[in-house]
Amino acid sequence: GYVTEKLFGALMTGCIPVYWGSSFDGLIENELINMERVIILEKDLSNLEDVIDQVKKLVNNEQYYNEFFNEPIFKRDAFMILKNYLNDFEKFIQSSISE
Repeated sequence: GYVTEKLFGALMTGCIPVYWGSSFDGLIENELINMERVIILEKDLSNLEDVIDQVKKLVNNEQYYNEFFNEPIFKRDAFMILKNYLNDFEKFIQSSISE
């Protein structure tokens, strides 16, 4: 599947990303990233008003901002999940070289 680095980059540089696009269902991002740390704008903009309200609250309410920002970026088991993906990728590469 497709993985975008943009979400990871935004989180790792201290931003609160506002992501607009397709769902993360079934994607590695959903397995690794704590989605409580991301603002997601639905592709059809059906939650636009909610996103605007959430951004306003982040700007105007320091306690809410701190709570939101201090959420862990990654899920607890993200390291092991990524390690397993990398192990599988290594096996794939090794088998491709051996053929």
